[in-house]
Amino acid sequence: MKKNNILSLLFFTITLALFGQDQNNQSAFNFDFEIVEKGHPKGWTNFGSATYQKSLDSTVVKSGKYSVSLAYVDGVTDFKAWAFTLPNNYKGKSITLSGFIKTENVSD
Repeated sequence: MKKNNILSLLFFTITLALFGQDQNNQSAFNFDFEIVEKGHPKGWTNFGSATYQKSLDSTVVKSGKYSVSLAYVDGVTDFKAWAFTLPNNYKGKSITLSGFIKTENVSD
């Protein structure tokens, strides 16, 4: 289970790394999940197995009102991931990605 979560996060990070961002226009992106439409963070998609539940979380957050979570429900263990596609119009030669992962009090 933990391997699947780590692999999903790694895939998510790689997906973001393949694209760039305009450093002067960060507010146009919903990286903090604060813009919500129909119960889903705007601009974010998800893919993977239906055996995982995806949701907005308003109780465990780093800052702001929301974070997102993935949780195994039942069935075959596979993967689930959140993804945000960035336009390839950044000015620099590299981008830095950072984020937070809850690892305390996580169970099977």
